[in-house]
Amino acid sequence: MTINKESINQQVYNLLRDQIIKQELGLGEQINLRKIASDYGISIMPVRDALLRLTNQGLVVNKPRVGFFVRTFNVDEVREIMEVRKLYELYCLSEYFEQINPTELQRLLHQHEINEVDSLPRQVFDRLDTGLHDCIIKATANSFLISQYNQLFDIFYLFRYLNLNRYQQAYHEHKKLIKAIIAKQRQLAIDILTEHITGASAVIIENLQKSSAGIVEQGDCF
Repeated sequence: MTINKESINQQVYNLLRDQIIKQELGLGEQINLRKIASDYGISIMPVRDALLRLTNQGLVVNKPRVGFFVRTFNVDEVREIMEVRKLYELYCLSEYFEQINPTELQRLLHQHEINEVDSLPRQVFDRLDTGLHDCIIKATANSFLISQYNQLFDIFYLFRYLNLNRYQQAYHEHKKLIKAIIAKQRQLAIDILTEHITGASAVIIENLQKSSAGIVEQGDCF
């Protein structure tokens, strides 16, 4: 990546955010400000500013006199965060079912049907996944609710990369969910989305427990 001097702060932020979310910087890994600045021929300040923004968003931890680290998540935190996600999405799906954009649903269904999951590029899956969940949330047209959900989106996105071994199943669940909404089967759609988020949460917790860098003792939070 080449850093454009005109928007250096935003570019550094985008770069680090993507590296954290995609686990190119692993959970618990210390972030070397000087190396990043040196690698891209920039000063430390935009790197520090980006990391402070990421700290505010819950992706980075700033340990005084030690440095910046990619945040880790314990089991309780994962359960709580995924419970919040479930509350948001199930509420929107249930209460605004009739307002979910039918044109966008048809587009998403078409994209799921023309792509084979076994050869699906990861970035395409991510785009379709984001599109479906956004479609449900935006049905509310409630700017405050959407803003609050979006504040947690980067953490949801990071969790997606801790859930790689389930993404084929998730893809099929997406298709079932879209078809249920199009068919106006509200309760079926609610059941599918509940199972979808519950299953994702279970796999994320399992993967964290297998990773010595990605888990801290329950109740020991940053």
